[in-house]
Amino acid sequence: MGGTGGGLVYNVEELRVIAGRGIQASLVGQVLIEESVEGWEELELEVVRDAKNNMITVCFIETWTPWACTRAIHTAWRPCSP
Repeated sequence: MGGTGGGLVYNVEELRVIAGRGIQASLVGQVLIEESVEGWEELELEVVRDAKNNMITVCFIETWTPWACTRAIHTAWRPCSP
């Protein structure tokens, strides 16, 4: 997550420092702590479904987006059929 007081930490000492800054910056004295997905890849599948709920994967898309900056706008590429 980003914003005032946000940060990414790698050990308990850094967590205490960054969380302390976040609590000080917070209007309600709270912070949200989540597990990082740094290093993960975001993958998408294009799926077609028919009236009988049968599904097939039409296309596999690799998405290139920094996780922290996703705003429903991203760069994706997929194989092209001749």
